Amino acid sequence: IDRQFDIVNLTHVIEHVSNPRGVVKKAFQLLKPGGFLVLEAPNIGSYEWKWFKSGDWGAYHIPRHWYFYDRHTIRILGESEGFNLMDCYCHPGPTHWVWTLHNISLHYSGPVARFFQKIFDPIRVFRGGVIPTVILIKFFLIDAILLRLGFQTSVMTAIFRKPED
Repeated sequence: IDRQFDIVNLTHVIEHVSNPRGVVKKAFQLLKPGGFLVLEAPNIGSYEWKWFKSGDWGAYHIPRHWYFYDRHTIRILGESEGFNLMDCYCHPGPTHWVWTLHNISLHYSGPVARFFQKIFDPIRVFRGGVIPTVILIKFFLIDAILLRLGFQTSVMTAIFRKPED
């Protein structure tokens, strides 16, 4: 590509690639001096990951997610290719909660388990409707409250800047 850009936005991309450093290096080459790289990815520094890391965490998405990051490792990734970290913050990730509770419900059988498997079925939830919207709003609010209490959530955004010439 012969053009340079002001921003490269990789929202939920970097965890899917086989060579994250190569992707970040290419973004550096594509950006104008002072340009921004935005990386959004699942966060293994989150309280959800700590609670459900044994296998039920909703952001695992194995084998589609090849790499996982926390604030420290995402900083290292960007800085290793010449970027300066400008900001790194967490925000609500209600879809990860749906996947987590769906994964947990699959460990059980019986009518209660079937009820939770139906309520937290990702395909049903992500199709939309009143009940799925209420479910996602509740999880959004849980994450928003926990953020206010100082916890990290399962979704993290890091904003890097390419140095000026």
